[in-house]
Amino acid sequence: MKKLSLLLLFFVVIFTGCSKDSEEHGAGHTNVPVMIDVEIQIPDNVKAGEEVMLTALVTQGDEKVEDASEVVFEVRASGQDKGEMIKASHEGDGVYSVKSTFENEATYIVVAHVTARDMHNMPSKEVVVTK
Repeated sequence: MKKLSLLLLFFVVIFTGCSKDSEEHGAGHTNVPVMIDVEIQIPDNVKAGEEVMLTALVTQGDEKVEDASEVVFEVRASGQDKGEMIKASHEGDGVYSVKSTFENEATYIVVAHVTARDMHNMPSKEVVVTK
């Protein structure tokens, strides 16, 4: 009888541990958050000295992010380490934008620094500015 009780206790402990593990992790491990995605949008033809709108569409999965804590565009000439930092305004529908003027004919790098929902994403896009 004593052996049977110990055997039963052993199985109870084993099955309790296994069921707790599967409850915590679930079948698809859904505790991992979906990364924020940032799509930089810049007009195709940018002329030196003309003001253009730089926009960032911020999404998380299928949801447009309306509560980004910071969206800043960094604009710098290609080959330079530092550039101008311009804080973006929230336009709605997941869109954040700034107006900027590229003074000289050159190739520029635009980096969108986006912080939202405890995540940070900083994609970049090259812009060729002509006369």
